[in-house]
Amino acid sequence: MIGGGQPSVCRNAAAGVSAASLCLAVAIAAAVGALAATAVLRGAFTPGGRFAGLQRAEALEKTFAEARNAQLEGRVEDARRLFSDLVLAQPFNAMARLQLAILLQDSAGDPAGAMGHFEAYLRLAPGSDKEELARNRLQLARDQIARRFGAIERHGASDADVERVSAELAEVRAALEKAEAAREEAEAQRDKAAEDASKLQRTVSGLQRQIDILQGGGVSHSRNRPTAAELSGSGPRTYRVKRGDTLLGIAQRVYGDATRNRDIREANPGIVGEDDSIREGDLLTLP
Repeated sequence: MIGGGQPSVCRNAAAGVSAASLCLAVAIAAAVGALAATAVLRGAFTPGGRFAGLQRAEALEKTFAEARNAQLEGRVEDARRLFSDLVLAQPFNAMARLQLAILLQDSAGDPAGAMGHFEAYLRLAPGSDKEELARNRLQLARDQIARRFGAIERHGASDADVERVSAELAEVRAALEKAEAAREEAEAQRDKAAEDASKLQRTVSGLQRQIDILQGGGVSHSRNRPTAAELSGSGPRTYRVKRGDTLLGIAQRVYGDATRNRDIREANPGIVGEDDSIREGDLLTLP
């Protein structure tokens, strides 16, 4: 759990179905906040839905303003829904997590859910001006859970208590599964994008080779050959790469055969790349 160790309600929990369920709900609530924050900090969270498209940043900013207005006007359910949307779409939004945690604690009677978001806020915004507020409220949420647990221990768990805790546990588990599914989808999209980019690069390289060959026309012209000044005068012949040169073009100009690019590449290991890439200023040995 973020912040270190189990909450006091888990350490002091006595045996019993209701106590164990409540403790598990608290632990999973904190885990949801940790998972979502960690996924985004690693760059693997790419939400969609209402925030997809080119206007995503503007939509997020507008939604945050709407949520704050609803909170200030006392429209608790609207504020809670909007902040929940923000957290799902942008789990690294520390302020959205803090405001949602306060709503859950003060208006929804859900200290377990609030605790997970307070802990996520402290992880995402260490040293912020609201750190003390978040820590105090986090302790308050733990105390609220402990008092609720103590009441169950003193009076026994009623059917309503069991049903309420079971519902909280199911909600937290569903949120955890949703966050994990979003993380896996984001990773799959990232891998596909990298593969598509690699394919496009190979396609571009192949097309460039075809252009070079077509431009050369397969015919050697003396005016296309490098001048004596461009080639070294004694010893192995060399050629200094100029701006706009390609290996196929150089092979066509020197040998009248663009397919001899392979000969030049093999004669210049460490200078010519495997994809025939060369740089302006490179000194090539011409076999």
